[in-house]
Amino acid sequence: MLQEFYAEHKDVGFTAIAALHASSSDPITTSDVASWVEEFSSTHPVLGDFDKAVYDQYRVDPFRPQYVLFDREMNILMTESSPDAHEVALATTLAAL
Repeated sequence: MLQEFYAEHKDVGFTAIAALHASSSDPITTSDVASWVEEFSSTHPVLGDFDKAVYDQYRVDPFRPQYVLFDREMNILMTESSPDAHEVALATTLAAL
C-alpha cells in the first residue's frame, strides 16, 4: 500500500519512508532491508532502523506496523496502527491538506 500511495502522490511532493527494524532479538541487517525493498518493489526511501531509534520515538502499538504522517515542518498530522484503517486515514488526512 505504501509504495502505491507514494507512486500516486510523489509528483506533488509526498515522500514515503519505510523504517524497518527487527521484531525479534536478532538485529536487522542491510541484507534484510534489501530483501524487503525487492519483495515490495519499493522505489521510496527505506531506512534500516538498526538501533530501533525511529521505532522507539514514534511507535504507538508495539505489535503492528504503523504509519506516521508529517507535514513539511515535521509536525505529526496522523498516527495510525490499525491495519484496516491506515489507508483510509492516510487518504483522508492527505485530502485535507
